[in-house]
Amino acid sequence: MQPEKTGDFTDFLIKRLESHRKDIVMSLQKWFPYCNTMHLNEACSQAIIIFAENFKSGKSHKFNNESRTYVIAIAKKLLIHKGNTITTSHTNLCGCEQDIENHLQTEQQKKQQIILECINQLNPLARQMLTLLLIEGKDILEITKVMNFSSAQIASTAKDKFILKLKNLVAKKLLEWERNESET
Repeated sequence: MQPEKTGDFTDFLIKRLESHRKDIVMSLQKWFPYCNTMHLNEACSQAIIIFAENFKSGKSHKFNNESRTYVIAIAKKLLIHKGNTITTSHTNLCGCEQDIENHLQTEQQKKQQIILECINQLNPLARQMLTLLLIEGKDILEITKVMNFSSAQIASTAKDKFILKLKNLVAKKLLEWERNESET
């Protein structure tokens, strides 16, 4: 049943979407496991209001089963983008933003550590080249000179070979790490 865009449609929309609040918050918890439920509920409330306003203004033309997905997408954007405020409680998401930032930094550091461990598992030539390339930021011409390759083409071919080996090692390690993370 499609409500008309006049009268009590806002109340209708909000009531219908509120009936899905638990499902919406559970979906958000999958995307943001490090955010507390209060922040997720605030983002859900704000997303429902935004959806109702968009429907009223004509930005969203249908109210159907996809509306819940639309509300989830709005809530995700609210949780991701810094500086967004929740107008219903006049508080911002700083606490959640800090949790997200800390989680992402920790995750990034773990991934960097895995990459360094994988570089150290490679043979000395590969280790030297990838250290120069990835850690010191040297270009292929500088690497050619430092490592005494006869041409940049040979150095480039070796680089491609070493990067492929590194990618395979890192992929295996990241898969193991992600499995361990999901178990805890």
